[in-house]
Amino acid sequence: PLTLSLTLPHPSPVTGLRVWNYNHSLEDSYKGVKLVHVYLDGGQVSPPGGFLLRRAPGNLHYDYGQLLPLQPTTSPPSLPPPAHTHLPRGFVYQFQLLSTWGDPYYLGLNGLELYDESQDLIPLCADNIAAYPDSVNVLEGVCEGVGVGVDVRTPDKLVDGVNDTDDGCHMWLAPILPNVINRVYVVFDSPRCVSMAKLWNYAKTPSRGCKEFYVLVDDLLVHMGTMPAVPTHARAILPTLHPPLEPHLVSFDTGASEDAAVVAQCSSSESEGIGLTDQHQRMGLCAASNKPRPAANQALRPLTSVSSITRTHS
Repeated sequence: PLTLSLTLPHPSPVTGLRVWNYNHSLEDSYKGVKLVHVYLDGGQVSPPGGFLLRRAPGNLHYDYGQLLPLQPTTSPPSLPPPAHTHLPRGFVYQFQLLSTWGDPYYLGLNGLELYDESQDLIPLCADNIAAYPDSVNVLEGVCEGVGVGVDVRTPDKLVDGVNDTDDGCHMWLAPILPNVINRVYVVFDSPRCVSMAKLWNYAKTPSRGCKEFYVLVDDLLVHMGTMPAVPTHARAILPTLHPPLEPHLVSFDTGASEDAAVVAQCSSSESEGIGLTDQHQRMGLCAASNKPRPAANQALRPLTSVSSITRTHS
């Protein structure tokens, strides 16, 4: 095996390592390291089986650095996680947002939640979430103008816990750009098993909510669906009278129900195709990332801004 040695100038406490795998291109990302053992002054501080490294994304859509927590050499071996073969398990859960309910310029969500194999909510923070394009702040001139600050509808708002709202300060919004698929990434430092996802569509302007979307786990397609738009009557004049915004549920627990609408069956992300079944009828192979989107005239894009200084309509 190859060995990489790091020598510190003086004794220092080290609690973890942050690793960026090889990321020259999508094809070359498969040349990255998969398994690594870590030793500190001769003692092993990685798990007995080593650390499983996350493959780099092959792009710069998010910070793909992976944190490897080092354990004391006296720690007992960790037990393997329980097997749930019918559930997806991976490092990166990618939501490809393919279309909106009418708006050709912007796409957004109120929030999302992921649940583990025990149906418990998985805690998520800003370090776990990313989007591409990141937000409307990537547009030239969005933050310009007197009294207008940086738009607050950034990816971290997807996991701030405030989902049943029409307050733009608790939503995410990004521009729709030509030849670009909008994506939301949920990234973990170790493989996580997910049984269900809850998605809250964009409520401030329902036409900007997501319509068609795919879910990929470590680049394998596991779900394709349609998310309902937020009803225009969902908000009443008095805030105490409006009905709650219901999340769109995406269940990956195909082993618990024989009537799962869409099941991805695949054995390899490199050479095998992805077979989809709809109500047990096999569908044709489908590419998860090549669906064209009609390009809108970018010169006609309306301005939009929600800042901590002032809030405007959109």
